[in-house]
Amino acid sequence: MAQYELNIRDYWRIVRKRKKIIISITIALTFLTTVISIINRPKPIYEATASVKVEKTTSVAGLFLEVLTLSPGDTLATQTVMIRSFPVLQRVAKRLGLIPKDVSPDEIRSNPGYSRIISRLQSMIKAEQEGNTNIINITVRSSDPDEAQKVANAVAEEFKAYNLFERNKQVIEARQFIEKQLKVVGERLKAAENRLKEFKEREGLVSLTDEQSRLVSRFSELEARRDEIEGKIKEIRAQLRMIEEKKAIPEEAFKGFVTGTETPLIVRLNAKLSDLLLKRENLLINYLPAHPKVREIDIQIANIRKEMRKELESKLQALEREKAILEDQLKSLEKEVSLLPERAVELARLEREVRINEDLFSLLKSKYQEALIKESEKIEEVSIVRHALRPSRPKNPPKVGVNAFLGFLIGLVFGLISAFVWESLDTSIGTIEDVEAYLNLPVLGVTPHIDFEETRAELEKLYPGLDEETYRTYATLISHFLPKSIASESFRALRTNVEFLQKEKGVRAIAVTSSSIGEGKTTVVLNLAITIAQTGKRVLIVDGDLRNHAIHHYFGIEREPGLTDAILGHIKWQDAVKNITDIMLGRLRVEDLLATPGMDNVSVMTSGKTLINPSEFLNSSTVDTIIDEMKRFYDYVLFDTPPVLPVADAVILASKVDGVLLIYQVGRVARSALKRSKLVLDNVSAKVLGVVLNGLKAEVSPDFYHMSYYYYRKEGKEKKKGPSILQRFTFKG
Repeated sequence: MAQYELNIRDYWRIVRKRKKIIISITIALTFLTTVISIINRPKPIYEATASVKVEKTTSVAGLFLEVLTLSPGDTLATQTVMIRSFPVLQRVAKRLGLIPKDVSPDEIRSNPGYSRIISRLQSMIKAEQEGNTNIINITVRSSDPDEAQKVANAVAEEFKAYNLFERNKQVIEARQFIEKQLKVVGERLKAAENRLKEFKEREGLVSLTDEQSRLVSRFSELEARRDEIEGKIKEIRAQLRMIEEKKAIPEEAFKGFVTGTETPLIVRLNAKLSDLLLKRENLLINYLPAHPKVREIDIQIANIRKEMRKELESKLQALEREKAILEDQLKSLEKEVSLLPERAVELARLEREVRINEDLFSLLKSKYQEALIKESEKIEEVSIVRHALRPSRPKNPPKVGVNAFLGFLIGLVFGLISAFVWESLDTSIGTIEDVEAYLNLPVLGVTPHIDFEETRAELEKLYPGLDEETYRTYATLISHFLPKSIASESFRALRTNVEFLQKEKGVRAIAVTSSSIGEGKTTVVLNLAITIAQTGKRVLIVDGDLRNHAIHHYFGIEREPGLTDAILGHIKWQDAVKNITDIMLGRLRVEDLLATPGMDNVSVMTSGKTLINPSEFLNSSTVDTIIDEMKRFYDYVLFDTPPVLPVADAVILASKVDGVLLIYQVGRVARSALKRSKLVLDNVSAKVLGVVLNGLKAEVSPDFYHMSYYYYRKEGKEKKKGPSILQRFTFKG
């Protein structure tokens, strides 16, 4: 890269020069980003939200099981957790038809397929309290918008139904239990009344004294109290067994309210235990029993069981002591009762049995009416305030456009960086000052890159109907066929510098060469000769490239005889020269040749027949003689020679002519090769006149950016031809 102070114009030049790298990297990264975004675009997720409101409801009527209905830990946070709990989700799965309705909870837990359905539902659902309100938002995520809507509404409906069932379950179960007890007690009362009636009919009227009646009543009361205590003891022992075996006291255990074994502490502990067991079931959906969260719940359950067992055992001991006291009292009364007539005692017992059943039946009737009132109230804590709507767009839309734009920006930045890095690694010479300082030679001319497509478009306007090969020949000879073009102006500028050298140093025979092939030396030779001829000077073009013949092709003439025939002495060199007449007989059209003046001053000597070792023949004294004679006949003799580095032909000719023009295509050849070519020519004492920078585009150097040429239209009006070709084209390669 050229070493000079950069400004904004220089950076823009580098961007234009390396635009292929920038565009390629930008397009590649944009395309790659777009493809990756399309391939890896996320599966669309839709969200549907239903909202429920939870309010604590209190009943007016007081029922005997009110303490069992509500749990102290029944908070809004608990309700939020309950929404995603197993009892609610199994109802949702059955409602949606994912699980058969007749499957029990135990079967769902034991079936891996059903468990996966519950786990999937749980992963889809998110329940959150809305701010500080008593509203819970139930959000469901799914790849199917219809499924998201259905599940959200199903969860809201089933949570409401589950809450309603739980809040009224004990009232309903109590009413059902009382109905059963009424039937049982009614049958017992009827049987007791029948037995009393039969006894009276069989034994007749039996009368007791007041003292005997009191004794019998006292004995019956003690027996009834003992039977009641025995029932309580039996219930407490059953509850202890339930705690040890099932870890929680079923609610049915409290249905024997007649005996009064339930206590507020036991009920609260049992409710808390039920909540913990519910949490444990929910955790077991996703975790194993050994998980720390499950083990923490197990520890809490164990502590509550311990407290419940302690409370029940204390209650059991108190009842057993009371039972022992009653049995002692009954033993003391048995002697006195045994002295009474057996019929009187039996009558008292039958009457007591009827009276007890009557009282119990009346109590049950009263409780039954209370249960009906309580059940009709229908405690509802949950209401749906918003149903879920079908989501219209996913929550995670694919960001293909955004990613493509980011890829474009990244590619553009990376392309710019690569362009500047590539420019910094470029070993070619970038400015006129660099070339002159590096080679210690002047730059005699700057010729632009000739774009064939644009040049052909101009040629077709002037010379229509030609074939492709002819158009390419005309494009090469642009100084003749398009004399007003920018390229022609650049060759005329080069001609001016060469003319100054002739006046200053007497240069007439000039060899045109380059460091390597493909730098455009033949094009420079042809157009320089044409522009010189247009001034009225006689010019001879000599094809000195005996290995890669080209001059005869452009003029459409025969290659033999030529330079090699003259060197070998087969003919005189004058006989090998072709003039305008020979050129007219070639492939080019006569009218086109005469369209622009100057071609009649151009003569051509082709290379001639091919030699096995051209270098040996070029190094002969005959060549010196021929060149001297040529200079006497022509104002300028231009030799088109091979590149310096590949073969020695150009070096030999360079030592025999008056001067050498070194063609350099910037960006194509490294500076080391150019330097080497200069040293090789210096070693043979060749007079290198200067350097011609060929095939330029404007952005190759800031020195070239503002270069433009002008041409005059008819009637003397000056017109600038758009941006110059130096501004619009860059080097090939």
